[in-house]
Amino acid sequence: MDINELVASSLKDNHGYDVPIWTIENAEKYASTSTDIKDRDRQVSEEILGLMTSLNLEGVNRVDLCAAPCGNGALSEILRAVANDLVDLVGQDRLHYVELGPEPIKTSALLHHLLENGVQAVHYTAVDINRASHDVMRRAVEPLLVAPEKFRYLATDFRALCRGDIECGQDVTLVTMLGFQEGNELPETIGQIIRRIGGARTYVLSEMQLSIPNDDEHIHRFYRHHCMTRFSELVGLKLGFDQVGSEHEVIVSDIEVDDDWYRVAATLLPVLSGQDEGYLLTNVCLKYTRQQFSRVRQDYGGCRVIGEFCSGDGSVLYQLSEYRMDHGIAN
Repeated sequence: MDINELVASSLKDNHGYDVPIWTIENAEKYASTSTDIKDRDRQVSEEILGLMTSLNLEGVNRVDLCAAPCGNGALSEILRAVANDLVDLVGQDRLHYVELGPEPIKTSALLHHLLENGVQAVHYTAVDINRASHDVMRRAVEPLLVAPEKFRYLATDFRALCRGDIECGQDVTLVTMLGFQEGNELPETIGQIIRRIGGARTYVLSEMQLSIPNDDEHIHRFYRHHCMTRFSELVGLKLGFDQVGSEHEVIVSDIEVDDDWYRVAATLLPVLSGQDEGYLLTNVCLKYTRQQFSRVRQDYGGCRVIGEFCSGDGSVLYQLSEYRMDHGIAN
């Protein structure tokens, strides 16, 4: 079963949802690569990108977000720590920055810090199934690069990528997944993507909202954010459902994958489909523990974790890992 089926089954078995639950593959929520896309769908895709950008802007600008009670360890602070480590890691070598699911805020901050501290000859490639991000990312990133041709954009599904798609003579490849997008897929799916595009001196930077023992409040708080409730409404609108409730419901459940149990957040929008009333599963996102996040990267992605940067409240982790060539697969 895919992640949506696993979550829907858990909701019905463990949380009392005995009405229809409609699901949508993650890529379909964002897809706008077709040239004949409807105006409504294009507007939805643009607004979804705007919502995610707003969340990231808040993450960078709020000095208290995810900080410890003493004020240390806010998201903006740990992002700077990540950037400092990347400067040391890349040095003077030629870098190719490959972003899976591009967003302009954190990316610009990281690239600006890298360039400001001597990293040179940066190539940048955005990979996105939501074509609405093209102009946004070009405006944000291209001015930071030494030449316009260093900016590339691939309007494709991450799962279709292979190493040849991102080769440009670089010494170092940095693959980023910022936001909590890694949690939208099962561990094996993300692992396959990494193994397909991994090569010599390839590093993976990913951001995860963590599962904390006996405390899901930070997860509920995030999915009650107005940007996330609007996201659910837009997914329902894009699929043609009639919303019947005021906003989505947030459930934190558990699913079993390859004999391991993972916490997962789900948002359910109450909808009508014809005469049938039920729920549209608008978002699913795995919430690893810190230990699970490390183990998943090693076991599924064939990587060695070389850096962990955790927020002061313990709820968000940036993980930096190095791809191991002996774990590759044929492209």
